[in-house]
Amino acid sequence: MKFSLLLLVSLCSLPFTANAGNMFGPAPFRNGSPLVSGVDGTYQATASDTNIIGIFRFQYSEGSQTSSPTKNSWIFFREGRVMKGTVEAAIDGSSLSGILGQEAAKSGNPNTNATFPLILTTSTSDSLGNFNGKLNLKSPSGAFSGSGVLQSAAGGVTTYTFINTNNFGGIESTNVPITNSVGAGFTNNFQFRGVRTSVFSTGSSTN
Repeated sequence: MKFSLLLLVSLCSLPFTANAGNMFGPAPFRNGSPLVSGVDGTYQATASDTNIIGIFRFQYSEGSQTSSPTKNSWIFFREGRVMKGTVEAAIDGSSLSGILGQEAAKSGNPNTNATFPLILTTSTSDSLGNFNGKLNLKSPSGAFSGSGVLQSAAGGVTTYTFINTNNFGGIESTNVPITNSVGAGFTNNFQFRGVRTSVFSTGSSTN
């Protein structure tokens, strides 16, 4: 009886070093492991600071950013103005960085009548920015956060093209470029938080 009691006391005094992680392997999203499904997917973040609020998003497929213009874009609202453009993003491990580029030239026709004179417009945006942050590799939702800056750029140009008939029965056109007024230059810092909003298999269609 004394021997059994002594053996029990001795066993209880031994250090117990095993834990659930060591016995059954590392738990999900531990050890800085990459996201279970890799980085492929669509990401979206909300950004805000004094006098500014916005959204930007980007999409990855097969480890690289896709070329879809609708999945790689940004739009901000600042003091009554709506500004938007394209996003170039890079993911390197847990590091995230990107550029808020100027919107590609877009065209329109204010004159909705199919008669002359026709008035066509082509314009570019006058703001751009950048952002830097961290992708949480332990987050099942692919959460990411960081900070960035939005600032005025060289004034965007709106070109008006007037197309009309002349006195000799021909057609002539006149281009009138007008530089959009940026007003006082501005710089706005912002904070952002976002998640991966969709995940798709490598090789799936992205556009």
